Amino acid sequence: MHVDVYVEELSAKKALDQLVPRIVGGQHSFQVLNFRNKKELLREIPKRLKGYARWIPEDWRIAVLVDEDRQDCHVLKAQLVGASRQAGGATGRPRSRSCWERRLPAGSRTWVVR
Repeated sequence: MHVDVYVEELSAKKALDQLVPRIVGGQHSFQVLNFRNKKELLREIPKRLKGYARWIPEDWRIAVLVDEDRQDCHVLKAQLVGASRQAGGATGRPRSRSCWERRLPAGSRTWVVR
């Protein structure tokens, strides 16, 4: 399996570059992509997900990690879920009370995580 993780800042990338290998082990590959800030990340997600939808292998996953930054987490989550759905991705439970996505339905290849 391969996981692409989208983050909004360099510090998150540096932390995940160290942490993810300990979680996924040597069997899986990953790439952490830094978008410099939340605005840039949110602007790029729809384009990237549409691109992935054309070729993404079955064993790839996409995780998006953003800070809430005092923004209503439900609004932020709706924005991320909307971008994934427009690209044909699955996102778990978009109407759950929690802003955290913990479980993914079978066949999901996109994660939305606060």
